Amino acid sequence: MHTARRTIVQYFNDFTIEHQCNYSNLELIVVSQILDNITAEDIKFVNNQTNKTIVLPPSLFVTSIKSENLIANPAIIQLTDSLISRYTVIKHHQDGLNEYIPNFCNLQLTLNGLSLDVNYKLIPIILDAKSKHPQGRWNYAIRLNSNNATALYKVLQNFVNQTISITPNELKEQISIQDHYPRYGNFKQRVIIPALAEINGKTDLEVSCTEIFEQRKVKLLRFEIAQSIN
Repeated sequence: MHTARRTIVQYFNDFTIEHQCNYSNLELIVVSQILDNITAEDIKFVNNQTNKTIVLPPSLFVTSIKSENLIANPAIIQLTDSLISRYTVIKHHQDGLNEYIPNFCNLQLTLNGLSLDVNYKLIPIILDAKSKHPQGRWNYAIRLNSNNATALYKVLQNFVNQTISITPNELKEQISIQDHYPRYGNFKQRVIIPALAEINGKTDLEVSCTEIFEQRKVKLLRFEIAQSIN
């Protein structure tokens, strides 16, 4: 079973949020559908302080569990147990207090599918994440294991079917690791190579990177970004 493990951090004016992103394949299906279903119109749930109910039909899970009957299916029961245990930490800047909120509640398995309530406090956070990965690319971003791959994907997604050149230091700033990896060799081996391997293997992009040398040092990184045919 594939599982992506990382901590997501998002910054807002009045608070910072953190939550663990260790999604199984079934959880990726659920999270992807939630991201698709949350829209700007759902701010009304925030204003009313009410959770949003989403129903996921059995057809979403057929390929994974080989059945349309979700009730009493061991994999689905394990999925619901995992979803119930998930929470987000909201760190308030003004008073320094941490608020722990459950991501989902009222999970129910019926013949119509899996019904769950998305916590209304998560809606602005979800909309923020979607704004950083337009055109549905949030569904690819959630598959990535590392923060470096996610950050690089966020940069490269803006240049599909283009070629861009950037210095190593500029790239480190773009993906917010400017204070790390002072030696280019370490940066290449620990960040660029594994991040590109993930992006090429799990997203809608096919990316190649060419080093441009000047006086035996890497002056530029040239990325060719294409839309994957897979």
